[in-house]
This record gives sequence, structure tokens and C-alpha cells, in this order.
Amino acid sequence: MSQRPGPDVLDNTPWWLPEVTTSGGGDGLVVVRCSAYETANGQGPRHLEGGFYGLESLGPHVWICTARSDGRFRMSCRCGHRGQPQDLCNGHVAMIRKRASGVCPPCVHPPAERELQEKMERIRKRPELYTGPPDEIDRARRKAVSELWDIQHAVDELVARGIVHRCQLELREVS
Repeated sequence: MSQRPGPDVLDNTPWWLPEVTTSGGGDGLVVVRCSAYETANGQGPRHLEGGFYGLESLGPHVWICTARSDGRFRMSCRCGHRGQPQDLCNGHVAMIRKRASGVCPPCVHPPAERELQEKMERIRKRPELYTGPPDEIDRARRKAVSELWDIQHAVDELVARGIVHRCQLELREVS
């Protein structure tokens, strides 16, 4: 039995940005490393986009940052969602504030929307859409398309009611 190879580990330390330190703190000084990719204590990422995507969506690469942490930060939105505190280097703070804080995952993917997305995914994975006599496959696909449009209308209604909405995230330093 052959084992699937592990993911590639790629270094995405923003060494090109000013004030990013990759060296240690000297003899006897414990240095906390940046956990921009949720790799604190070797855990690796728990999820993607607030849990909307599983780790199978990560692809063949695992990203790490080897820079020294310059502070502890937490993401939050105006609706009150708060992420876990993370140790971040100045480079990742700048990168997150510039481009990774455009939307709060719990606001754009609340439980009601995630449930509908899961229903859509179950429909797309039905075996009868891919196997069987051509006329039965065609009939199953027409039925699935109709069901998917009904679910899409339900998602649109969640957006219209403001249940699904876009909140900007703010990254703040915490003690």
C-alpha cells in the first residue's frame, strides 16, 4: 500500500518588507514566531475562510513564516465576530491590513448560508448525475439544476435580508 506524500512546506516569510526580523533574540531568550498561517505549536491550519472550506481545499502546499512575532493581534468586525489572537510579524500585519481583511467569514458565510451551500454540494455529488443510461442521467441533471436554482434563490433571499453580508475586518493589537 503506497502512502500519499505529505504537503510541500513553503516559506512565505515577508523578509523583503522593512522591520521583519528572522533572527533569534540572543542566548537564553525565547522567541515567539509569527503564526500568520495558524501553525503555532506545529498544529497547522484548522480551516480556511472561517471554516467554509476544509483543509482538502488547501492544495499541495503548507505555508509557514519563520519571522519573529512583533505582537499579538486579533481580527474583529463591526458585528462582533472575533478571531483567535495570533502572534504576527510586522510584515504579515501589513499584508493582512492591506489585502486580507476585506470580509469577515462568519458574516459572509453564516450557518444558514453554509447549510444551503452544503445542500448544493450534496446535489452536485449525486451518483445518478454521472452514471446510468443517458436519458436517466439527463433527467437527473434537469432535476438537479432545478433544485440548485431553488437553493440559489434561498441564498439570494439571505443576502436581501442582510443575513449574508460583507463586513470589513479590523486587525488590532491585543495584550
